[in-house]
This record gives sequence, C-alpha cells and structure tokens, in this order.
Amino acid sequence: MRSYLLSRRTSALLLLLPLTSWSPVAEAFDQGQVSELLRSGKCRRCDLRGANLEKAELVGADLAEADLSGTNLAGAHLFAANLGGAILTNANLHRADLEEAWLTGADLSGSNLFQSRLTGVFLERANLSGAVWRDGRPCAPGSWGQCRVDTPTKP
Repeated sequence: MRSYLLSRRTSALLLLLPLTSWSPVAEAFDQGQVSELLRSGKCRRCDLRGANLEKAELVGADLAEADLSGTNLAGAHLFAANLGGAILTNANLHRADLEEAWLTGADLSGSNLFQSRLTGVFLERANLSGAVWRDGRPCAPGSWGQCRVDTPTKP
C-alpha cells in the first residue's frame, strides 16, 4: 500500500513539474533579435520580453516601440538610446546608464530604476506608475513624465 501511495505522489509531481517551470516571459524573446540588437544596435518593435541584456553595450541603440517587458537591463549602457514608446514594464534597469536616453511615451510601470543614471533623460508621457525610482522611492500611481511620490497625510 505504501509503495502504491508513493508511486501516485511521484506521478502527480511529475505531471505538475512542467506547469511550475514554464514561464511565458522567459520564452518570449527571439535569440536572433537579441543577436541582431547586439550586433547592429537596432531592434525597432522587437519582442525582447524576458531577455537577459545585463551590462549590454547599447549606446545610441534604437529600441523604439520594442517590447522589453521583464527584461534584465541591469548595468546596461543605454546612453542616448531611443526607447520611445517602448514597453519596459517590470524591467530591471538597476544601475543602467540612461543618460540622454529618449523614453518619451515609454511604459516603465513596475520597473526598477534604482541607482540608474538619468541625467538628461526624456520622460515626456512616460508611465512610471509603480516603478522604483533611482533613489529607491516607489513612484505613485498616475506618475506620468516624472516620479510622483505620495506623502502620507497627517490625520
């Protein structure tokens, strides 16, 4: 009886294993598009969801309207990059160099911008709701073009 129960538990775990290890974001990007971006610095409207671009050299890259949701861009060099209209929801931009980058109309909601370099960055119409700002403060809902911080009101 004991071996029968153990066998059923093992079977149940094996059936559930593929469900727990599957991640739609991790499988979304096309490695060919990543390679093209790293080679040419251009990938407009690319699907790079979940790609690992940590410390990538993307100075002046053209990523306009690209989907970079959940992408790891920690420490990436994006100086003067065009990210206009890009989707960067939940992207990791920790310590990324975004100086003079064009992020007009980009969706940065839920992204991590902690300790990133933002001097001269263009954020007009950029959605920063729920993002972690460069100083570690969370941006309030409705943060468009700048990180608004809700201060608690005194009773």
